[in-house]
Amino acid sequence: MAAPLTETDYTKLATDIAERFTETYYSALSGARGSIKTFYVAAIAQDDGRGLPNITYNGELFHDPATFQDRWVKDMPRTHVEAQSLNVHVLNPSIKPTEGMKKKDAARNMSLIVQVSGSMRIGQPKEGPLRGFSDSFVLVPNEELGKQDVGKQWVIQSQTFRFVV
Repeated sequence: MAAPLTETDYTKLATDIAERFTETYYSALSGARGSIKTFYVAAIAQDDGRGLPNITYNGELFHDPATFQDRWVKDMPRTHVEAQSLNVHVLNPSIKPTEGMKKKDAARNMSLIVQVSGSMRIGQPKEGPLRGFSDSFVLVPNEELGKQDVGKQWVIQSQTFRFVV
């Protein structure tokens, strides 16, 4: 049985998810800095030293969202992030088998790759120097949502952030 979503459905869903997610995420980087770790999948360590999430920030690798949040809060002055370009694609349209799945469930059964380009003001939100950046995310459905769907619907499994010259 084919997935109950059309290509148009996937495109519309992916775009809406990416727009809402990036707006919320970059607002947290600027203002709600204590909530940054909640935007990531729960930390999973593997025997080989690898794990999830995979957060690469300017070449430094983090596998623990709390460690990344601590580093951001302690080392990064206040920022203002402005996303200027957003691109999203469905990476995997069906994480779990879709047979018999309702459309609502199928809409949360995919992974997305999101690419963002923009600028960040560091130190002085209105007048500080601008730094260009490129950011890529793999977003997956949040498996830890409560029964009332309270919390973030989508979380980062992998991220690569880089300031650009």
